[in-house]
Amino acid sequence: ISLPGYPFLKEYMGPPAAGNKEEPSVFPGQGHLHPLVNQNISTFSEQQFSSTFGGEEFFLRDHMVQGQRVLPGAAYLEMIHAALELAAGNGPQGDPSYGIRLRNVAWIRPVIAEDASVQLNIRLLPDESGEVSVEIYSDLADGSSEMATIHCQGTAGFVEEGKTPVVDLGSLQRSAGKGSFSSADCYDAFERMGISYGPAHRAIAHL
Repeated sequence: ISLPGYPFLKEYMGPPAAGNKEEPSVFPGQGHLHPLVNQNISTFSEQQFSSTFGGEEFFLRDHMVQGQRVLPGAAYLEMIHAALELAAGNGPQGDPSYGIRLRNVAWIRPVIAEDASVQLNIRLLPDESGEVSVEIYSDLADGSSEMATIHCQGTAGFVEEGKTPVVDLGSLQRSAGKGSFSSADCYDAFERMGISYGPAHRAIAHL
């Protein structure tokens, strides 16, 4: 067969070369469905997924609150979003023109990664109206879910995606106040509040 007349992607997909000091993957397990959703543990009566975090993942290691590794609030939203996509195939009957809308999300109890790994379950409970109740919870040490700790819950649904509104960022910036903060100013303020962000969570360049 004829080869294409353009260069292949120059991405190295093999094992790290000798002497490569690049940080290893934080998702070492094989067969994970998603970086934040590891496996499908559904039964005939319930749609569920589970995830296990050891505490060294970048989103825990670089997100310290009062000296403890705390799962960021945005991680719960991504876990819910990924579980719904996995359960429904990117939308009702796999229709990619549908998006996911989350409502009434409540963060009830933080997930803190201490000495042992943390296992979280994501439960999806659809109702007759098409809405899906979502819970992210952890079981007791003996695996019993009778007294499970609920960390996050909310409601989700599939909606037909409309046109995304366009925002004129330049106009907004010109109309804003004259105050500004550097990246260092922001993260120094977070440190004083007891929130320590590592490199993976330092996304602010300028405010």
